[in-house]
Amino acid sequence: MKSNQLTLPFGQRAKQTKSVKTRSGSSPIRISELKAHGITTATALSAEVILELGKRYDQEAYFIHGTLHNPGDVYTTFKDEMAGFPDTTYNVIAVNTKNMVTVTKLFPSMPTVTQIMRWAVSNSAAALFVCRSSTGTPFITYEEERFVVELSDAGDVVGIDLLDFMVMGTGNYASGRVDNIL
Repeated sequence: MKSNQLTLPFGQRAKQTKSVKTRSGSSPIRISELKAHGITTATALSAEVILELGKRYDQEAYFIHGTLHNPGDVYTTFKDEMAGFPDTTYNVIAVNTKNMVTVTKLFPSMPTVTQIMRWAVSNSAAALFVCRSSTGTPFITYEEERFVVELSDAGDVVGIDLLDFMVMGTGNYASGRVDNIL
């Protein structure tokens, strides 16, 4: 065993020490302790940065959405999120094979089919919901009907189902699935 190697004798509990406040927050390690064991300053700083990023990652808020079975579920889940956006904002919602939301992406204007499919494939989506915000009475325009048909056909080629295209208003929604566009 090397003389500068960290050891913990078996049968003994690890003694916890208070963490030291550094510029980037509290850290459970000290650079001077790591240097004493032969670890370079650059490596010690890298370890401190990795631990800080891990701590920040653990503290991030996660929104856990339930299973989306129908357009009503999508509306109740995302109506508050979509309420503050202009009418041209589109939200693409990727779901897994159990219709659980995996990731969403906002587009400030109508995205192209290529943009959506490239994003869906890179995020391993099994299926998609596409939603647009509306301040007035929600309805699907003729341009959006053509877009939905094109997106559905592209999804069939790639193997990603378009589950619904929705326009969300303040009190109700319009669904391409309900209106027999899909």
